[in-house]
Parts: sequence; C-alpha cells; structure tokens
Amino acid sequence: MEKEKVENYLLKFLPLVLTLLTVLVGLYQFNKGQKANAESRDYQFNMQILSKFKETQQKVYAETMGIVSYLAAADTADFKTQKYADSYNRLDQLYWVELSPVQSPDVDTALLFFKNDLDNLKANNFRKINEKKIQLMEHANGVAEAIRNSLMDWSLPGGMTGLGGTLNLKKK
Repeated sequence: MEKEKVENYLLKFLPLVLTLLTVLVGLYQFNKGQKANAESRDYQFNMQILSKFKETQQKVYAETMGIVSYLAAADTADFKTQKYADSYNRLDQLYWVELSPVQSPDVDTALLFFKNDLDNLKANNFRKINEKKIQLMEHANGVAEAIRNSLMDWSLPGGMTGLGGTLNLKKK
C-alpha cells in the first residue's frame, strides 16, 4: 500500500514538476532572446549614429582638404586675390566652427602647424615664400595624412556616452 501511495504522488506531482521546469526553461530562453534583441538594437542604433557622424566628418574634411591644398599650392600672384582671401577666411571658419566637433586630435595638430606657417607668412606679407613653400607643403601633406587616418578610425572623439552607453562595435 505504501508503494502505491508513493507512485500515486509521483504520478500526480511529476507532470506539475515537469510543467514548472518547462516554464522556467521557456522564461530563461525568452529573456536570453530579449537581451540579444536589445543588444542588436543598441548596436544598430550606435552604427546609425556613427555612420551619420562619419558622413558629416567626411564632408567637412573634404572641404578642408580642398582649401588647404589651394592655400598650400598658391602662387605668389594668388596671395593678393579675393579667392585667396576668401579661402584663408574659410579655413579659419572651418577650423573654429565646423571641424571642432568632428576632428581627431591628430587633425587638429596638423592643421595648427599648417595654419601657423600660413599665418606667419601672411603676417610677413608673404615675404620669403619660396623658402617656406616646402615646409607649407609638408604641413599640408601632414593635414592630408591626419585626415586620412581619422577617416579610417571608426570611433567618435570622446566616445559615445549618454546615448546607449559606450559604443561597442564588436558583435557577440
């Protein structure tokens, strides 16, 4: 009789235990899937933001490099033209306004060297330009290199905080 009672209890509680176990496994899998979905959404969101940033950065860098190239390669006759003055002023505007949120520290440093040379030449009314032309071209090349390296680096200056935590581009 005792054996029958144990078997009865087992037959009554075994389906309940198995059902409870199935529910727990299902909840675990559901939570695991939700976490993976959330991580995927965060990754996609971060990539959208980063893509927009890189697009903006590329546009500003392209304009900056065009102006730097023109200013570095200008002939002595160009220094007194309106186009040269406009390009010089536009470089200042780019440096202080549009480049500041997108440039990397290397681009900033390279532009400072270039602008310093250019400002010194302008302050001296472009005297000794022939002696300084190679140095100006080298600094323009430094700007181009820094821009190229910055465009290849898919990270945000200062990181991405406040939106979705830190930016993690590695898929798990």
